[in-house]
Amino acid sequence: MSEPDVRRPLSRLELIRISLYWLALSGLWAGLGLQLQPVIGQHLICPPGVEFAVCATLPVERLIPVAFDIRLRPEVAVGIIGLVGSIVAFVVQPLAAALSDYTRTRIGRRRPWILVGTALDVVFLVALANSQTFLAFAVLITLLQFSSNLAQGPFQGYVPDLVPERQVGAASGLVGMMSVGGQLVGAGIAGAAVAFGEISLGILGLAALEVATMLPAVFGVADRPVEMPERTGSGMAAVRGALAEAWGHRSFIWLLVSRMFILMTTGTLVALAQFFLTRSMGYSEAEAAAAIIILLALTVLTAAVVAAWAGPASDRLGRRRVIWISCAIGAAGMLAMAIAPAQPELALAGLRFPLGGLAAVPVGIGAGMFISVDWALMVDIVPKATAGRYMGISNVVTATSGAIAGALGGVVIALVTGATGDAGLGPRVALAVTLAFYALGAWTLRRVDTRSFEVQMAERRGPVAIVPEASVEA
Repeated sequence: MSEPDVRRPLSRLELIRISLYWLALSGLWAGLGLQLQPVIGQHLICPPGVEFAVCATLPVERLIPVAFDIRLRPEVAVGIIGLVGSIVAFVVQPLAAALSDYTRTRIGRRRPWILVGTALDVVFLVALANSQTFLAFAVLITLLQFSSNLAQGPFQGYVPDLVPERQVGAASGLVGMMSVGGQLVGAGIAGAAVAFGEISLGILGLAALEVATMLPAVFGVADRPVEMPERTGSGMAAVRGALAEAWGHRSFIWLLVSRMFILMTTGTLVALAQFFLTRSMGYSEAEAAAAIIILLALTVLTAAVVAAWAGPASDRLGRRRVIWISCAIGAAGMLAMAIAPAQPELALAGLRFPLGGLAAVPVGIGAGMFISVDWALMVDIVPKATAGRYMGISNVVTATSGAIAGALGGVVIALVTGATGDAGLGPRVALAVTLAFYALGAWTLRRVDTRSFEVQMAERRGPVAIVPEASVEA
């Protein structure tokens, strides 16, 4: 039988402190990646004095070279940076997380990585705020992907190190709320910077946010002694062993598959919102841009509120049961949006917004429930001694699900439009396809053993006298 978790409960304030860093990690790329990065790219590629709308129609030969004598359109150049950054994140985050499991210092095994990663983030952000060429901009964004994932990978295991099992639900609710709330904060900082023409200040604001949230997360909670895994061989040998161990944990793999499918639902909505509003609802690009802000705000705000409740609720109802409910609610919202007519409309602050867009509320409810409870379930089933490697690998799925969803959605739109000749039908079908993603995510979750890894291992070693009732669920 596994040893009981005798760590003292954390206070509510301590739980908030260790969750705060998620606000900055989420806000950094929501602000930089979604808003500031495209604007900076256009500033550095479009000829001086040329409006961005006009720049989009210029011959490539008139654009400023991105490097040497290579000329690319802003959206292509920024897209390439995003692709390279995703590759860096894919490699660095699980690698840093796995290595942090074996790190031994006087300030703990995760803290050195978080401190170094944050310090490098600040250096690269300050340099980015002063960059004058697209090449410098591209290099700094790539370096920032390296440094932020250097901190984020180990931080994935930091919370499981500190939070006792009986508080995982409460902690997951706060993590979910901070992750979703960070998107609003980051987008708000970036949006204000763009509106006032102070891009550099916006970037520095994101740096300040990261430092302000890292300090209480790292120094505001006393470290806890955690069983350390034995390290044998070189660092790369340790990493290979970590990946092999993770692959052998079948419940973990099934949970990753479930997470991928469910995250692809909202990933599809985010990636295709512009196409849905312009082609299916008949909005102009300017009207669609304004409506997207409202659509995403409805989704994110609802998700942030629900996430804080869902984590603790899953302690009583069971993790899988809450995720299944979240899939049902989210699927209902997506279906309503997919079949919603262009009329009637709402007039919000003088902006057009389709009544069917209110279906973003149930989508947000489902997303908020899933984000916090999925994280809690992940913490439940991974080994406590090597949580970093598992959480780092799991976040790769989070980072790539949106890109996969956008690519598949684009293929669906192209196929449907080509087959029917109806440009407005493609985005609706792509949104309807997310119902299959919800169903697959819910079905694969059935293969996950929701008991703790330690309980499962104790059962394999021999008869178990008593399995705590709270660790077994529907």
